[in-house]
This record gives sequence, C-alpha cells and structure tokens, in this order.
Amino acid sequence: MNVFGFPVLVGAALVVGFILVVRRLRDRAFHDVLTTVGRDNVVLIDAAANCLGVASRGTETIRGNGCLCLTPNAVIFQRWVPRQQIEIPRRDIRDIDDAAEFRGRDRGKRLLRVHFRDASGQSDIIAFSVSDRSTWLKAFSVLRD
Repeated sequence: MNVFGFPVLVGAALVVGFILVVRRLRDRAFHDVLTTVGRDNVVLIDAAANCLGVASRGTETIRGNGCLCLTPNAVIFQRWVPRQQIEIPRRDIRDIDDAAEFRGRDRGKRLLRVHFRDASGQSDIIAFSVSDRSTWLKAFSVLRD
C-alpha cells in the first residue's frame, strides 16, 4: 500500500461509520414515533426532517434532525440527538404554510411552517425542512377539511 492509500482507507472508514450512525439514529427516532402513535395512525411521516425551532424560544429552542409525523390528532417531532419530542395537538394548530423566512432570516429554501397556540394560549410558529413540502401541505389541508 502506498503512502496515500492508508489515509484514503481511514477516511473512507470514517465516512462509512458516520453514515451508519446517522442511519441508526434516524431509524431509532422513526421507531419511537411509530411506537408512540401506532402505525395505523400515521397520515404522513418523514424520518429525516430538520426542525429549525420554535419562534418564541429564540436560541433556547429545540432544533436539529429528527422524525416528523402527522397523525389525525397531532404533529410530532422526535429529534435524533439528544432524544427529545415536541407534540402539537391538532386543536392547537391554527395554520400551515410554506415560506423561505423564519425567525427573521431567509433560509434560501421553502420551509414548512406550523402556526399554533402554545400551552399558555400564545401564538407561535415552528418550522421544518422536509423532503416533500407540497405533500405535507396537502396532507394538512385534508385534515383541516
């Protein structure tokens, strides 16, 4: 093996290891959500969504990759690491839209935004980057009708 072969081999092993860890985290969050809501209650699910946070919480918000699930009764986000869950009951959801802006910043791509009332009755917004935003918007609109 030449001088360049070993570093390339180590780099490839690290990349493969990282991919395996990410898949395991994704699969665990997916399983946790299915266990919580029951497979029959899932309207739509994205095992690799990205939560950009809750607007009112500023930098103290839950952010990161996780599993986003829509059921007839709630929107649930299960973060991969650390394992943390947000559940927004359907009765508290006021609107769903898509926009490039969230918390005063243009994100450069369209986001799924859920407008809801928090536990104290205050209006708030949570934003997600999902793989098929239009499908999510359609699913929400069907549940609203």
